[in-house]
Amino acid sequence: MSAQSSAQSEASCKALKKQRRQQRFRRVVFWAAWVSFCIEVLALVAFTGYVGVLSFLPHSYFIVLLIGTVILIGLHVLSLCMQKRAVGAGVVSLILSLILAITSIWGSVALRFVYKNLEQTNQGANVTTIVVSVYVRQDSEYETLEQLKNHNVGVRPDPMNDTMAQAVEQLKEDLAQQVRVAEYADYTQLIQALKDEEVDAILLDEGMVANITEFFDADFLNWARMLSESARVEQEIEIENVDVTKTPFIVYISGMDTKGNYPIADNGRSDVNQIAVINPITKKILLINTPRDTYVALSGDPAKMDKLTHAGVYGINCSIDTLEALYDININYYVKVNFNSLIRIVDALGGVTAESDYAFTFGKYTFHKGLNDLNGDQALAFVRHRYNLPGGDMQRGVHQQRVIQAILKKLMSPATISNFPEVLTAITDNTKTNLSSDSINALIQMQLTDMAPWEIQTYAMFGKGLKGALYAFGTPVQYDVLTAPEEQIAEIQMLIRQIKKGR
Repeated sequence: MSAQSSAQSEASCKALKKQRRQQRFRRVVFWAAWVSFCIEVLALVAFTGYVGVLSFLPHSYFIVLLIGTVILIGLHVLSLCMQKRAVGAGVVSLILSLILAITSIWGSVALRFVYKNLEQTNQGANVTTIVVSVYVRQDSEYETLEQLKNHNVGVRPDPMNDTMAQAVEQLKEDLAQQVRVAEYADYTQLIQALKDEEVDAILLDEGMVANITEFFDADFLNWARMLSESARVEQEIEIENVDVTKTPFIVYISGMDTKGNYPIADNGRSDVNQIAVINPITKKILLINTPRDTYVALSGDPAKMDKLTHAGVYGINCSIDTLEALYDININYYVKVNFNSLIRIVDALGGVTAESDYAFTFGKYTFHKGLNDLNGDQALAFVRHRYNLPGGDMQRGVHQQRVIQAILKKLMSPATISNFPEVLTAITDNTKTNLSSDSINALIQMQLTDMAPWEIQTYAMFGKGLKGALYAFGTPVQYDVLTAPEEQIAEIQMLIRQIKKGR
């Protein structure tokens, strides 16, 4: 065999091997493309079905999603049929399948994340749990509730607080009726009785502890300690559900004065008392601030006059009933937040811009008259300060409205989309509301459908200072309170009617 024919034979052999490798490669790509296509179809169908079942998107958006899914699958089938002619089509088809499958799976996970978070805000929100605990002296020998048998326990009865009576009965039951219960007319006497060892323990509603340390004994938690819980009583929250996309509704926004990463308490002083009147048809919101120190009839009972903030000690129902009686309205829903809520939400939004009518300094932050860019800590300082401000607590309410207004505007802007998961987590982890996840979802759908801007109007009550006895304390001592001027109440009622009627 000549050298030339040998070279030709070798070249032919190499060409044949190359052809076989290409054929094997085509087969691998062919079957890989079809397998990945099947996975893609399953993922797309699952994602589309998930969106449909959860009603996450408006109907028009969902129809577009369906059509887009069908078109994608159709085009992909064409590309698969063409891969016999061009191996490049198979490679492109394989890559496209993997991208779409991963995207659909990620979309399903993200969608589940959204709904899990939405549902979280509503968990346990239809009941209020009031906790009464047993407190003893720090230096006492008591380590268990059982050790209080045949001992004296002090209590301050309160007709407004059914939980206290139930706690007494529970304590007697736990100790087989072997306990002596001593009643005291007010908290001053009750705390002093424990300090003087006149009683061995006392029963306290956890919502009152902050008042005790502020008004009766600042050192209380240093010389006294909680021994155990005596009772947990759930109060059902009555609500009037409406179609939040077609009917005006009212939301009570309660800001608790708890600090740190603590769960939002079911009862305790409410330093923020805002009413949001929302008309989803006209896209108008009216924010009404009622100062925490406003002298009101608790649950509408003129015999139980107190600061509005103390209504929260008796649970969210008392706060709602009190404001409903004050303004002659029906509140549909509530939202509860605390200090940590504000910090987390504002930071997740990338900060907000709020306006101040005055220049002032609070802690390490200085705010100037006009617009102020605020991060979470700054926003908290901005809404907490009331001293050295004209109007004091009433002006603080105005600042609270300004920050709420700034948060709402930021939430409704396209800028939120870029960090939506972080914003959603911050809201759901740090708020509690009885507005159902379905209603929240309906509002999101409505906003996605029209992307219409909202008009936010504010009104802040400015009362006059006076002195008044506080029902929750049970003492004749007169404390600084604020009036609820009748003319302002009438004006607020008129504004509420106008918003609800779409004017």
